[in-house]
This record gives sequence, structure tokens and C-alpha cells, in this order.
Amino acid sequence: MALLGALSLWLYPRFFGATFNNSKDIPFASAYVLVLWAVLLLVRYWGNTRRSLLASVLVGGLVGLAVSVRVNAVVWYAMLILLLLGWWVRYGLSAWREHTVLAHLGRQMLVAVIIAGTSLMMMIVCWPYITLNPLHNLYDAILVMIKYPWNDQPVLFAGHLYRTLVLPRRYAPTWLAIGSPPAVVICACTGGIVASVQLIKRKMIDGPIAVVCLALLFPLGLIVGLHATVFDTMRHFLFVIPPLLLLAVYGFMHVITFLAYHKQKLVVAGLVLLGLITQVQVIKDMQDLHPYEYIYFSPLIGGVAGANGQYEMDYWGVCNKPAGEWLAQNYTKYTGKQSPTVEASFITQLMPYLPDVFHESTPGIKPDFYVSITRWGLDKQFPSYKIIHTEGVEGYVACVLKINPASVSSASGG
Repeated sequence: MALLGALSLWLYPRFFGATFNNSKDIPFASAYVLVLWAVLLLVRYWGNTRRSLLASVLVGGLVGLAVSVRVNAVVWYAMLILLLLGWWVRYGLSAWREHTVLAHLGRQMLVAVIIAGTSLMMMIVCWPYITLNPLHNLYDAILVMIKYPWNDQPVLFAGHLYRTLVLPRRYAPTWLAIGSPPAVVICACTGGIVASVQLIKRKMIDGPIAVVCLALLFPLGLIVGLHATVFDTMRHFLFVIPPLLLLAVYGFMHVITFLAYHKQKLVVAGLVLLGLITQVQVIKDMQDLHPYEYIYFSPLIGGVAGANGQYEMDYWGVCNKPAGEWLAQNYTKYTGKQSPTVEASFITQLMPYLPDVFHESTPGIKPDFYVSITRWGLDKQFPSYKIIHTEGVEGYVACVLKINPASVSSASGG
């Protein structure tokens, strides 16, 4: 299961692609996974006093680290409280009968103090804003994140343009469905069904899978319930992808184990073969999309071609690199200027790939070249310019390169 979980994350196109571009959400997702690992250790070693206390220190430190990266990680405090309540539902009656309620409460309070103390210390070390006024500034950061003030540009979703603050509540669940390989969605649903059946039949659920389900569903529930500000496809909830994949692996392995136990060897072999085929297809899709892996779309909606014009695509402007490289190799074919000027929608992403002879255009003066992403209609600027090149993948145009007609004439000597 550990191997399959790691492979699934590696072969999850949107996560894989984002690792090369996203300097905020991927580190937060990594910190979130570390907290998940530490909480699983805490659950595993709860019966061992010494190990559970050491695990508590680890949980607190990693929660503080995750909160320092992005304040969303405070959801772990609520999830730990829910796990504690679940423990009392499961073991509270026996603790009452054995007269160990006070002992359990004392130990749980000690663990809570350790986690709260170590996480706050880690935040103070890693997050200067918290150092100024720990409790007030932490509360302030939480409020800002819930209703993040980003409402500058429209968001394309399901063929409609929305303002960020009025996006449909189905935004996050829909993106998980259409941005994930179909096998992941099917297996994750299977894992959820298996966990639900166990809960109904046995009136309990295994601790590790309960933690994984909570790490997936609780943040998603908050995003939907609080109508939190999200945009740029999946990047604000990439951190739920690892628990989603763990649930998917859990569902797949449970089905395989069940069928093997009932000696359905041919069915098991068929499912394993089908799983390999689907992963090979994902690898092919990633190869075809490179370097745009993070705009992967499920073949159930027609892939990139089917999603084009319906959903957000290249929001990081990855196309600026190949566009800049093309312009560096071909600009002399279009202008004879020794020091051509350029303007771009993301100029800092473009300039590193251009020769030193290029200069940013002066405000108010039309540039020789204009390079733009197609998002938000930015490519519509300078309508009199001639399009000389486009960058994209599978029919989707991500970047447009234009030239000033006056600059073309200079290439032929006037």
C-alpha cells in the first residue's frame, strides 16, 4: 500500500506538474502530509505512554510548521478534537466501567498541552507575523484566509465566468472529479464505501483510515460549507490529494484482498491488469501534456480538448518559457532592430529566456513584440499586431506572440 500510494502521487498529473511551478501550495501540501503521518503515528502508539508523548511533540511541531506555511493547517486542531471525541464514543463506556476516566482525561489533557505548546513555539520561530502578537495575529490570519480578498479577475468554471466570491459550492468537489484520473476517483469512492460499510456493520472504523478520511473530507467540507475563497483550479486544495490517493489505494487493496480471499484469482488478475493499463494511460497523457501536466483533465470530460473553453487552463503561465525560447531563436526573421523591445503579461517569466539584446518596453510606447497568456483575454491587447506564433497543447492555445507591424517593416530596411 505504501508503494502504491507513493506511485499514485507521482503519477497524479496535476500534483506532479505543480511541483515545478508552485512555490506555496506544494510546500503546504508536503507539510500537511507530514502532519498526517505524525497523527497516524500518534494513533498507532496511543497505547504506549512514552511513544505517544513523543508522537505528540512531533504532531505539534509539524502542525506549527504547516500553519507557518499556510494558516489553513489550523484545521488539524479541529480534526484532533474530532478524533478525541471519536475515542470517547468508542471507549468511553469501558473507561467508565473500569474507573479510568480521570486517568484518560489527564493523559489527553497533557497531550493537548504538548501539541498546542510545541505548535505555537514552531509558529513563533517560523512565522514572524505571529511573533508580534501570537493569538491575535493567528486569529486575524484565519479570518483573512476564510474570505481571502481576491476578486480581481473572473474565474471560468463549467463554461461560465464567475466572480471569485460567488463561485458555486461544487467548485472544489467538481475539480477533484475532473482533474483526477478516473481510476483514482473510482477507487477513492470504493474506499469510502468500504469504510462506511465497516462503520455500519461494526459500529467503528479503523483508526488509520478514520484519520485519512478526516484529512480528506473535513477540509473539503469546510471549503464547501464556509464558501471559502478558492481559484486557479485545484491549487488551494492540492493538500487533500495525498489523503484522496491513500483512500483510493485502501479501496483498491481491500477489493483485491476480498476477491483473493474468496479465490477469485482471474478477477484479481483482471483488476490488476486494468489498474496497470489505466496507469500507463496516465503516463502517456503526462508525456503528451509536458510541460503542462498540471492542466490535466479526465478523459471522462474529453481531456484538455473537451475542457478547453469550459474551465481554467494554464494559470501559472508555463507557456512563457517555450514562447520566450521560440522568440529568442526566431526574432531576427521579423525585425532588424538591434535592441527590440518586448511587453508581456508575465514579463518576469519571459525575460530569462530572451537574449540580452531584448529590453522591456517603456510605458506608453508600443513594444516591438507582445507575448501574452490567453487567460482573461490578455492576448486581445494590441489588436493591430500580427500573431506570429502560439504555444499550447492538444488544441489549447496558452500563449500568443505578436509583432508590431512597424517593427516588421524595419526588418526589410524600411
